[in-house]
Amino acid sequence: MHVNTGFNCCPQGFYCNLSLKNDTIIIEEFENSSLCDCNCLYDLNIEMKEVEAKKYQIKFIEPYCSDQEKIEFGVDLAVQTEGVFCVARNRYPWGI
Repeated sequence: MHVNTGFNCCPQGFYCNLSLKNDTIIIEEFENSSLCDCNCLYDLNIEMKEVEAKKYQIKFIEPYCSDQEKIEFGVDLAVQTEGVFCVARNRYPWGI
Protein backbone atom coordinates (compact mmCIF):
# COMPACT_ATOMS: atom_id res chain seq x y z
CA MET A 1 0.00 0.00 0.00
CA HIS A 2 1.24 3.48 -0.80
CA VAL A 3 -0.39 5.83 1.71
CA ASN A 4 -0.79 9.52 0.91
CA THR A 5 0.35 9.46 -2.68
CA GLY A 6 -0.32 12.72 -4.50
CA PHE A 7 -2.45 12.84 -7.64
CA ASN A 8 -4.80 15.24 -9.36
CA CYS A 9 -8.12 15.62 -7.52
CA CYS A 10 -10.01 14.40 -10.64
CA PRO A 11 -7.85 11.48 -11.85
CA GLN A 12 -10.58 9.17 -13.21
CA GLY A 13 -8.52 6.26 -11.88
CA PHE A 14 -4.92 5.24 -11.29
CA TYR A 15 -2.48 2.63 -12.53
CA CYS A 16 1.10 1.56 -11.92
CA ASN A 17 3.80 0.14 -14.12
CA LEU A 18 6.05 -2.27 -12.25
CA SER A 19 9.40 -3.24 -13.67
CA LEU A 20 12.49 -5.08 -12.51
CA LYS A 21 15.92 -3.72 -13.38
CA ASN A 22 18.74 -5.82 -11.89
CA ASP A 23 17.85 -5.91 -8.17
CA THR A 24 15.53 -2.87 -8.25
CA ILE A 25 11.74 -3.02 -8.39
CA ILE A 26 10.51 0.23 -9.95
CA ILE A 27 6.91 1.24 -9.26
CA GLU A 28 5.85 4.11 -11.52
CA GLU A 29 2.50 5.66 -10.61
CA PHE A 30 0.10 7.30 -13.08
CA GLU A 31 -3.35 8.87 -13.16
CA ASN A 32 -5.74 8.43 -16.07
CA SER A 33 -6.47 12.16 -16.35
CA SER A 34 -5.86 15.47 -14.59
CA LEU A 35 -9.14 17.31 -15.03
CA CYS A 36 -8.99 19.58 -11.96
CA ASP A 37 -6.69 22.41 -10.97
CA CYS A 38 -5.74 20.82 -7.64
CA ASN A 39 -3.96 17.82 -6.16
CA CYS A 40 -5.19 15.44 -3.46
CA LEU A 41 -3.81 12.55 -1.42
CA TYR A 42 -4.85 8.94 -2.02
CA ASP A 43 -4.02 5.52 -0.62
CA LEU A 44 -3.13 2.96 -3.31
CA ASN A 45 -3.07 -0.80 -2.89
CA ILE A 46 -0.29 -2.27 -5.03
CA GLU A 47 0.07 -6.03 -5.33
CA MET A 48 3.10 -7.73 -6.81
CA LYS A 49 2.77 -11.37 -7.79
CA GLU A 50 5.33 -14.01 -8.70
CA VAL A 51 8.28 -12.10 -7.24
CA GLU A 52 11.27 -14.19 -6.16
CA ALA A 53 11.84 -14.02 -2.39
CA LYS A 54 15.22 -12.26 -2.20
CA LYS A 55 16.75 -8.80 -1.58
CA TYR A 56 15.56 -5.85 -3.66
CA GLN A 57 15.65 -2.09 -3.77
CA ILE A 58 12.15 -0.62 -4.10
CA LYS A 59 11.86 2.69 -5.97
CA PHE A 60 8.65 4.68 -6.43
CA ILE A 61 8.30 7.21 -9.24
CA GLU A 62 5.55 9.63 -8.27
CA PRO A 63 4.01 12.16 -10.68
CA TYR A 64 3.91 15.17 -8.30
CA CYS A 65 6.85 14.57 -5.97
CA SER A 66 9.24 16.91 -7.86
CA ASP A 67 12.40 17.51 -5.85
CA GLN A 68 11.08 16.26 -2.50
CA GLU A 69 12.59 13.17 -0.86
CA LYS A 70 12.06 10.10 -3.03
CA ILE A 71 10.65 6.82 -1.79
CA GLU A 72 13.50 4.33 -2.16
CA PHE A 73 14.36 1.55 0.27
CA GLY A 74 15.78 -1.94 0.55
CA VAL A 75 13.80 -5.05 1.40
CA ASP A 76 14.58 -8.73 1.82
CA LEU A 77 11.44 -10.64 0.80
CA ALA A 78 12.99 -13.91 1.98
CA VAL A 79 12.82 -12.52 5.53
CA GLN A 80 9.83 -10.15 5.49
CA THR A 81 6.95 -9.67 3.01
CA GLU A 82 5.33 -6.67 4.73
CA GLY A 83 6.67 -3.52 6.29
CA VAL A 84 6.53 0.26 6.50
CA PHE A 85 8.81 2.93 5.06
CA CYS A 86 8.11 6.66 5.41
CA VAL A 87 9.50 9.90 4.05
CA ALA A 88 8.72 13.40 5.31
CA ARG A 89 6.94 15.71 2.92
CA ASN A 90 6.04 19.31 3.69
CA ARG A 91 4.89 20.83 0.39
CA TYR A 92 1.52 20.77 -1.35
CA PRO A 93 -0.42 18.51 -1.46
CA TRP A 94 1.29 16.92 1.57
CA GLY A 95 1.66 20.11 3.61
CA ILE A 96 1.76 23.88 3.54
